Amino acid sequence: MQNDLTNNSPKLLSTLTDQVADGIVKRGLAVPAIFLLEMNKPLAGLFREGASIAAPLLSPLFLSIVGSKFLKEATSILGTKDGIESLIKEIEAREAIDGH
Repeated sequence: MQNDLTNNSPKLLSTLTDQVADGIVKRGLAVPAIFLLEMNKPLAGLFREGASIAAPLLSPLFLSIVGSKFLKEATSILGTKDGIESLIKEIEAREAIDGH
């Protein structure tokens, strides 16, 4: 299977990562988010495959609430170790700027 990060433009992924990191830092969840991301980094491939399999099953319930675009965006970030690492770095950078 192709890497999801290669299927999206770097600018789009950067924007998604910025938005997610900004929301995490604004809510004061930087430390727990980094902890969970680091802990689940080895499971990135499993997340990507699980999201691909679960999308049609969850479609009537979950995707009508958050939309399929959200699932694709989350998979592009969380579906690879590189995506998770870039999110962690962005959270750490924003946390350092905010000084918390």
